[in-house]
Amino acid sequence: MQYLSILEALGGLGVFILGMKTMSEGLQKIAGDRFRRHLERIAGNRLTAALLGSTLSSLLQSSSAACIITVGFINAGLISLYQALGILLGTGIGTTLAVQFIAFKISSFALPAVFVGVCLRCFLRRRRWVNAGELILGAGLLFLGLRIMESNLQPLQEYAIVFTHQGLFIPKRLPPFCSVRRSPCSSSREAPPSP
Repeated sequence: MQYLSILEALGGLGVFILGMKTMSEGLQKIAGDRFRRHLERIAGNRLTAALLGSTLSSLLQSSSAACIITVGFINAGLISLYQALGILLGTGIGTTLAVQFIAFKISSFALPAVFVGVCLRCFLRRRRWVNAGELILGAGLLFLGLRIMESNLQPLQEYAIVFTHQGLFIPKRLPPFCSVRRSPCSSSREAPPSP
């Protein structure tokens, strides 16, 4: 049972990587000059880049997904690494905002996104719709991979060495030699002798 969960989690990792690659390729194809100029202008200013990062992570419910999209922007050559730093810093702010949307699970839209992406990619002829379908398909595969990994790694928590042997890594009681009962400076508060 334990090995099967690990193998399924590795399969989820494969779906996740495939989704990231597909989404990056779709983003490269769909990103025209206009989108590229807007993204460069937004990411060029640190404040608006942080605002973009916080918006992405709060809407997606996942700072890791927002970071992956940002890496996709870098991969596609839309922004530089320096411009992505502001976005990545903003994802931390968005993570705290995402707590407000905790009931909304973004991974529940994974399979509908895969369906919409496949329909757009396979059944339409216009190049713009095909590229948008590839982008949506990649996002759906990415979230599906995250959901598969999350569901299969959850039962493995009880087997993890960190959780079963916490006493070895973080002692619950401090040894007596680590605690200081009295400091030498505070032991004597006498006034200096007068001449």
